[in-house]
Amino acid sequence: MNAKRVPPFSQGEHNGNAKLTPAKVREIHALWATKAHSREDLAKRFEVSEHTIWAILSGRLWRHLFPGKQGHSLRYGEGHAGHKLTE
Repeated sequence: MNAKRVPPFSQGEHNGNAKLTPAKVREIHALWATKAHSREDLAKRFEVSEHTIWAILSGRLWRHLFPGKQGHSLRYGEGHAGHKLTE
């Protein structure tokens, strides 16, 4: 039985539907770090949805630009801020 091969997932600007570039994603992170901008402000400025901004800041999108960095929602177990159980 031959299994179908799934083509590799295109990340970031290699995805044909990408509206952002790595430089813009880094700028989003930098602007967010100043605490002077809301997700809504950033979404309007970069012409993407608020959900996209949330996904970038949480590490669900464009995470390959920030190796080793995890968004709070991507941490499991004791690494998660809301953990209740320990090993």
